[in-house]
Amino acid sequence: MAEQDQNIFNHLILNKGFIEWVRNPNEASDFFWEKWLREKPAHTQEFYRAKAFVEKMWHEDDKLTDTELDDLLGKIIQQEATSNLKRSNSRKIFSAHVTPALKKFANYAAVFAIVITTVLLYDTLTKETATEVAEVVEWEIISNPKGKRSKVTLPDGTLVDLNYESTLKYPKKFDAKTRLVELHGEAFFDVVHIDDHPFVVKTGMLETEVYGTSFNINSFSYLDELDISLVTGKVKVRKTIEDAHATDSIFLNPGEQVQFNKVSQEMVKNQFDVESAIAWKNGTLIFEEVGFEDFISKLERWYGVNFYIEGTPPKDWSLNGTYQNEKIEDILRGVKFIYGMKYNYDHEGKNITISF
Repeated sequence: MAEQDQNIFNHLILNKGFIEWVRNPNEASDFFWEKWLREKPAHTQEFYRAKAFVEKMWHEDDKLTDTELDDLLGKIIQQEATSNLKRSNSRKIFSAHVTPALKKFANYAAVFAIVITTVLLYDTLTKETATEVAEVVEWEIISNPKGKRSKVTLPDGTLVDLNYESTLKYPKKFDAKTRLVELHGEAFFDVVHIDDHPFVVKTGMLETEVYGTSFNINSFSYLDELDISLVTGKVKVRKTIEDAHATDSIFLNPGEQVQFNKVSQEMVKNQFDVESAIAWKNGTLIFEEVGFEDFISKLERWYGVNFYIEGTPPKDWSLNGTYQNEKIEDILRGVKFIYGMKYNYDHEGKNITISF
């Protein structure tokens, strides 16, 4: 193994944040180490080798071989020898040959050594990484229930319109390389241009990278497709998974849209109607030949209500209409005369019964 690769391996297995992530992964730490790996693809092999090594170290049923123990303690000795800590007596002990007696307690000794060494060397060996972890885990999470839409201003000045039943996750402070956010649901982004500091939106198995532009992403979990629609500027949409049978990245110009099939995992580029795609952020509700079930589902999410149906709706139900900041009662009143239905509210106005 090359010296640089060995140093990366050493750095990771003695990194407090890395060890904690391997032992107790969570969403925030997953986000950081996935990002670390994407930015350092040349160290992929050492990354997973270190991960496997730490997993084995902390597995109660596993025991290190003599070779692995020598390898581990050798790394600790090497790091100790280069540190600025004044432990002359300890150096003499650590520099001695590893005895069979010590190997007898391989699991306990190795685990203890890693914990102690990590704590003692934390400032000198992992100061930069620790700072990054501390910054990246300070999250802001905006989550809208059904019936609510909101506007969010990110730390760089980027404006986001967040739709109902949608969640936006972003760090309180963007790092020096990438402005990375996560979206579940739908949002419209008006991104501030910053040279050499791209803005990336992670949505499921796709990432959208821009420098300064405006675009809409519809990634609701209940839909079969994920749509990314560009209004101004230019973006690159790429997969976060490897698929030799499909395009891995697509560039979009204004008026172009990527549709990603969640089942086949294929991306297709086509044209789209800008006004229809972003109407929601201006309070415009559009129905285009929708059936009864889709009509009810849209109203529930848009207004945050629950419908209860009595009787059977007409089989030929097909509704077209555009409503600008309308009250739900105005919509129901208009539909009532077309399809001969009745509706009643409960006292809170959140539960509506439709009768045919």
